[in-house]
Amino acid sequence: MTCCTYTQAQLRDRVLQELGVLPAGETATAEDAELVESVICAVHSMLRKEMFVDWTLEAIPQEVIEPLMAINAARLAGRYGLSAERRRELVILAAQGMSDLYTQCQTPEGSGAPVAALYY
Repeated sequence: MTCCTYTQAQLRDRVLQELGVLPAGETATAEDAELVESVICAVHSMLRKEMFVDWTLEAIPQEVIEPLMAINAARLAGRYGLSAERRRELVILAAQGMSDLYTQCQTPEGSGAPVAALYY
């Protein structure tokens, strides 16, 4: 069971902070909010199709907030003109985030259903 949840707006602000666009405690501009939230929605839709995702964007579980922040930040890095080195760092974090999400979201919690192993 999740101890706390986050909203899409909270995820958006974390993404903007990771990108270095939004200082802590500040409010996102309307343009930044619209851009980041559209990417968050697209990523959420993609994740719902690829794996078991049972949360909404108004109740994001604490255990997935960091992976989601990394994935969304990597997708937005080019639009915010981050350096190539910083974009590479974000892509590495996003890859780890996807791995974490696959591990956490393969089956409903407590379902007893087996998790499929992936072999490469």
